[in-house]
Amino acid sequence: MQYVSFRYLALIDSEMISQLLLNNPPEYTKYFHPFNFEASAIRIVLQKAVKDRFFGVELKSDILPQSDLIGFYMLRGLDEGYKEPMYGVFISSQYSGKGIARLTISHAETFCNFYNYKKILLKVSLENIRAKKLYDDLGFKFLRAEESSGQIILYKDIK
Repeated sequence: MQYVSFRYLALIDSEMISQLLLNNPPEYTKYFHPFNFEASAIRIVLQKAVKDRFFGVELKSDILPQSDLIGFYMLRGLDEGYKEPMYGVFISSQYSGKGIARLTISHAETFCNFYNYKKILLKVSLENIRAKKLYDDLGFKFLRAEESSGQIILYKDIK
């Protein structure tokens, strides 16, 4: 039996994250651009993180000892002084549509509740219809538009 688990990402994971991103078609990653996909750039992002959090999403097996990184999500902006974290997620195209992004939001809400954050923020492109629908379904609300990027910022209150 396979199952999904979460863990903090570390510097040692930079190459694996890079490969995860680079091994997906450009059409699939076109809305995801929080940082350069090269391992060296990812290493710098992870190294600079103090309050920001990066969680790996792994597929594990009862039988095999190793696990596969199938995605990750981030709670960022805290190191830049923002009061509430900005959520971002990437799930490999191979596992898209299986409810894993929804699961990461649930995990993020639990993390934020535990650490007394009152909201989760996120940016989404208006053209990314599938992600926008997911966030709408999960109760995210419009906060503001970023005209320069063509994205909107949504928020969700943590209860």
